[in-house]
Amino acid sequence: MTFTLGSGARTAGYQLAAFDQIGSTNAEAMSRADKIYITRVHTVIEGDTDFPVIQESQWQLISNLDFPADAKHAYAYSFQLWQRKKS
Repeated sequence: MTFTLGSGARTAGYQLAAFDQIGSTNAEAMSRADKIYITRVHTVIEGDTDFPVIQESQWQLISNLDFPADAKHAYAYSFQLWQRKKS
């Protein structure tokens, strides 16, 4: 199962498989995922929802592509692929 966050990863050449379950929280979805495709926007924005911390003891960063802020993007951002470590 793959958990997908951020459709922008398509431009980095990732093949995405979306995971969507009504009523499921991000933490619940992550507990069943083996890969996480995530777009990290490098800024702080106040809100009422936080994405769970990716525990590096359980996940390995496979790919990280960094992009600077530019005329089209107000903030720098990164496309990341995380894979669950084998037990």
